[in-house]
Amino acid sequence: MLDISEKLRIFLARRADDMNDGVIPGDEVIRAIGEEGWFRLGVPSHLGGSGGSLTDAIEAIAEVSEFCVTSGFLFWCHRMVIEYLVHSDNVWLQGHLLSRLLSGDLHGATGLSNAVKHLAGIEPLRLQAERQAGAVTLQGALAWVSNLSSDGFVVAVAASTGGNSWSILAVPSSADGVEAGKELSLLGLGSSLTAPIRFDRVSLPAEWVIHEQGDVFLRRVRSRFILLQVGMSLGLARRALKEAGSAGLTLTRGLAIRVGEAVARLRDLETTVHEYGFAESVDPDHVPHLFELRIALADVALQAVWLELQAKGGRAYLKSCGTGRRLREAAFLPVVSPTCVQLERELELHRVSARA
Repeated sequence: MLDISEKLRIFLARRADDMNDGVIPGDEVIRAIGEEGWFRLGVPSHLGGSGGSLTDAIEAIAEVSEFCVTSGFLFWCHRMVIEYLVHSDNVWLQGHLLSRLLSGDLHGATGLSNAVKHLAGIEPLRLQAERQAGAVTLQGALAWVSNLSSDGFVVAVAASTGGNSWSILAVPSSADGVEAGKELSLLGLGSSLTAPIRFDRVSLPAEWVIHEQGDVFLRRVRSRFILLQVGMSLGLARRALKEAGSAGLTLTRGLAIRVGEAVARLRDLETTVHEYGFAESVDPDHVPHLFELRIALADVALQAVWLELQAKGGRAYLKSCGTGRRLREAAFLPVVSPTCVQLERELELHRVSARA
């Protein structure tokens, strides 16, 4: 685990309820995490990062999520755009964007959930890109993308380029034809800057293409997409189990045993996350195991918050207690894209294929 500064801890804790309720703007979170230097974790030093492994970045997202999953989710969105650029061969784009993303001066929005589901055969690509000499024109819309700050952002998207080919692009909010819609009213995570976004004949120089072969690139980064995502579940599960364990005399023997079992299960899953996070790369054959890992961690987080509710009893209904917020945060974990149901579907297909 990382040491979180008192400044960031207080910042996150004081804003967590309002962030979940959507009554304050979420724009300040990225700058606060950037000041902590946590966007640089797991990023090679020659690209402006502080080095280390992906485990460092996962733990940073987990640490933030212990206090506020909305902030942890924004962290994940932003950090994924950094990850795409780290794994791109586009030196110009790295030089143009990475320093501002690493400092938190520019917001990064990942619009690749559609592409992840497309790779799994779940849905078609929603965007089309027309290539010309030295340029690309983008058309289409995405139903929702998060971290779309009014202060400016860059969004990573996938677009069909004809036939079965598709590319990954970075699109700045300042480009003509980029239009973010009204923020969506959500059950929780209300300040996650989530809205539909439309691209109306957006013309960009070819330098904004992250990778020409979207399927190749996404297979390269998909394991990291999932591993960084589980940081939210880790953080929430840790916090809820701490809260449940601190209930003291109100715990029955049976409830204490269930809390202990959940703690043990979480530790086992943490070990697996760290093993994958320290690895330079994940064997494609292991990707199904990562799907199972994400499903299992979402399940542990849901169980942990439910145990917290039982341990605290009526106190959990006090808004100041934080349990109600964590219940809504936990409800998000199985449905963050790709959802646990979609991952289960892909696992079923994988098992059928393995038996054939």
